[in-house]
Amino acid sequence: MLTEFTARHFYDKLLKVLGGSARHKADIIKKGYGYAGSVADFRKILSEVGIDEKKFTEEVFELIGEDKDKFLSGLVELLEKKTGKSSFYFYNRIGEIINKHAKGYDWGKY
Repeated sequence: MLTEFTARHFYDKLLKVLGGSARHKADIIKKGYGYAGSVADFRKILSEVGIDEKKFTEEVFELIGEDKDKFLSGLVELLEKKTGKSSFYFYNRIGEIINKHAKGYDWGKY
């Protein structure tokens, strides 16, 4: 979810490197190509707590390369620091997104 969120914000930079331009960036950020529901729900959380998602994307980009076990805690720590809300609040909200959009996912394969 977060990698898709971040990719949408860096879409224009990728196209520029490839010699193109992002004429549809606003649509890409809003609708994207994947994880539509989970990204929309994550964007809603950011909006509700007053985080500018463009600035946040720059900060969260560095978390993407983190060990998967540290990734979520790093994300929650960043959100907590930026808003003053408790880590419990963000773990709960992100958990709701995962539970809502991962229905039917076979976690046993991994």
